[in-house]
Amino acid sequence: MAGRTPQVVLVGAGHAHLHLASRATEFVRRGYAPVLINPGAFWYSGMATGLLGGRYTQSQDTVDPRPLIENTGGRFIDDRVASVDTSQRTISLASGRTVPYELLSFNIGSQVDLSGFSGSTPNLWPVKPIANLWRLRRHLEDRFRQPHHKAPHHILIIGGGATGSEIAANIDALARRYQAPARVRICTGGSVLLPEAPAGASRRLKQVLSARDIRITTDCHIERLENGVAVDSTGREFSYQIAVAATGLRAPEVMRSLGLPFRDTDGLTVTNALHSPADSRVFGAGDCIALAGSQLPKLGVFSLREAPVLLHNLLATIDGTPLRKFRPQSHSLRILNLGRGKSLAVRGQFHWYGRLSQWLKHLLDTRFVRQYQQR
Repeated sequence: MAGRTPQVVLVGAGHAHLHLASRATEFVRRGYAPVLINPGAFWYSGMATGLLGGRYTQSQDTVDPRPLIENTGGRFIDDRVASVDTSQRTISLASGRTVPYELLSFNIGSQVDLSGFSGSTPNLWPVKPIANLWRLRRHLEDRFRQPHHKAPHHILIIGGGATGSEIAANIDALARRYQAPARVRICTGGSVLLPEAPAGASRRLKQVLSARDIRITTDCHIERLENGVAVDSTGREFSYQIAVAATGLRAPEVMRSLGLPFRDTDGLTVTNALHSPADSRVFGAGDCIALAGSQLPKLGVFSLREAPVLLHNLLATIDGTPLRKFRPQSHSLRILNLGRGKSLAVRGQFHWYGRLSQWLKHLLDTRFVRQYQQR
């Protein structure tokens, strides 16, 4: 680093790093050059299923991170990280470029775990990256617009958690918008939908989806996809034209390649100060990290709460002042967009379904995105 301005490199334009990018002048004031590396735009997960269902446009759901970091004195690199050499403090990019760093932070989200499938999967759409759902929407719209298509479109959702349930409801809403016949089925390995939620919320979700003729098959572990047929562990077969994988999330493999402590598929292990216990110059937030002593679900709300702590601790590392601890909240509000202008909100043991929940979700989501689009 001799002779160079030290760099704070932010890998990924996730929820937390948008917060940091909008306040990058704090690094500049301390003589550090902030750099944000991300392949293209930020897609907001909170509005992703609404995007699929036709409620939102691409422009409403995305943020261009370039002006955000450049307007605060930093630099944007449109690229992907291929590897990191923590001993030399350098990052190798997919383009072949090398970027040095003094401090490094990851906020690159997660990817769908497809390790349980075998066979060819040409019509399988993972729910991440979020841009996949925009491409899936356009693909479905092309199908639904076909004026002479009378046979139902068979769509299989693999996974019965919050995301799988939202995907099923919003594909149904999109088909309804085009008055297209669709047969949507959820195959979930659990005994109920939304197993992490209170039993009442799970029952309410099942009632809503069943009332829309969305079929729900529980205790169904899909193992093979071949030629438009999904086969589960008991040999049952389900035909489909489009399959959507909402089978759980895992940290991107680049996090494992750092050679730092890593927890299973959860991500880079970090202390409650959000840095690696083996390298205090490597930080992280969001879905790509595993907080020591905690098993946090991969939800954007935690990245949002981590953001101010992450910013403080990067600055404190520069200043040589004490770091703060991140303490995750015990209960968080989660609102599932179920299409047709209604949502299911869940917090702790409470849940409520209807248009008021959707109004609140729309308010919170659009407020988050607009604060970064308008800078």
